[in-house]
Amino acid sequence: MSLSSFISLFVIFLSQTILVSCSFTEHIETIPAVAWSDDSEEIAFIFQKYEITNVLSVTSGEKNPSYQIRIVNRDGSNLREIGNYFSNYGNEIFYKQLANYFVVSNQESILNLGNIKSDVNIPDYYIINLDGEIIKELVIRPEEYCDKFRGNLRSIRVVPSPNGDTLAVVKSTVDCTLSIDLQDAKNEFSSSQKYLVEGNDIVGLFWGSNHTLLVNACIDYSCNPNWYVFNLIGELKHISLETFNSLCLGNITISPDLNMDSEKIVWIEPGKAPQIKKNQKYEGNELGIKGSIVRDLDNPENCIDVDEV
Repeated sequence: MSLSSFISLFVIFLSQTILVSCSFTEHIETIPAVAWSDDSEEIAFIFQKYEITNVLSVTSGEKNPSYQIRIVNRDGSNLREIGNYFSNYGNEIFYKQLANYFVVSNQESILNLGNIKSDVNIPDYYIINLDGEIIKELVIRPEEYCDKFRGNLRSIRVVPSPNGDTLAVVKSTVDCTLSIDLQDAKNEFSSSQKYLVEGNDIVGLFWGSNHTLLVNACIDYSCNPNWYVFNLIGELKHISLETFNSLCLGNITISPDLNMDSEKIVWIEPGKAPQIKKNQKYEGNELGIKGSIVRDLDNPENCIDVDEV
């Protein structure tokens, strides 16, 4: 072997040795989402795991993601693991204790850039029973993407009613309308009411009561200040911003981490008591609403009951 060949082989060997010795896999554990039980005595959370590989202090990206649903008492005691691990990343959880199910949003990437999925068959949401078994999968496929506005390729939100009896499945369609599907949790999540309304993206979405759903949508490239109101007897109304601002919204919950007693789950770590802040409240921006239609969720004087709009 010539000296130059030997030197070349040695350099290759040395480079590989340095890369191996300077690379390592880090195992990450995190809790990306939490939810109160109906009685606020328990907290459900997503326990997320994934790995990242570092080479010469450069992170090459995450791999092998999986998550599990877990439940703990509000004081941190009695930790329970619910079912097996699911692949990918969990992003949101609702715990409908009395109705016997969880709703979990599922994404294939921790970044989820542009809401674009490389595998279109990955469910966007799971409906899971309290034993950890999947009851139903919800997914929006390429043929359902809004094909007019490339900035909002796919929109889907799934939100249970406060009592868990009804599931609102709202998603964009290929003709850039929103499909609102109200599903009956007591009847295997079959459709009880279906609507199509103008709009290509979901901006605001919440239940004003167990019987009334409010939706705000973006139309064209601007967002609509008006709201759609749906109820379980098949009525659809379009209300103005003025009417929306007159609604009694002080007794509702929107995010699963804030309960009716205005207690917000701030942080949770296995083996420790959860951190809970009292006297918290929502503001309009937590509805996903921007600009002039931001308001506190309160009960203005002479406010209108959402079920009587």
